[in-house]
Amino acid sequence: MATVASLSGSAEPVASERHIPFKSSDEASTGTILLRVVAGLGVVLVIGYAALVALRKFVPMLSTVTPPGSKREIELIELRRLTPRLTLFLVEVQGSRYLFAQSGDHLVPLAPSPPKI
Repeated sequence: MATVASLSGSAEPVASERHIPFKSSDEASTGTILLRVVAGLGVVLVIGYAALVALRKFVPMLSTVTPPGSKREIELIELRRLTPRLTLFLVEVQGSRYLFAQSGDHLVPLAPSPPKI
């Protein structure tokens, strides 16, 4: 409410309170609030599902995840970084283990099948 101070020091109201034209009441009903919450939850779920689909499409590692309980044919047993450019990989393929060295974009097999411990 706007007021104007007169010379006597008292404040007089100048204009009446204005209401927001599109808002008819200050209280929203419970049904309206519930509908807005459910609609918001639906929008968040749709966005989350779309993000998961996009990640699976554009990030190949996520699409190759096997379900729990199933046996993989190729297992990465250990990965050891020796230097910033040299990495060793111990890989098991159908029970046989193989040792590989990677330097930059070159991959070299070092041992066909190390002895099992």
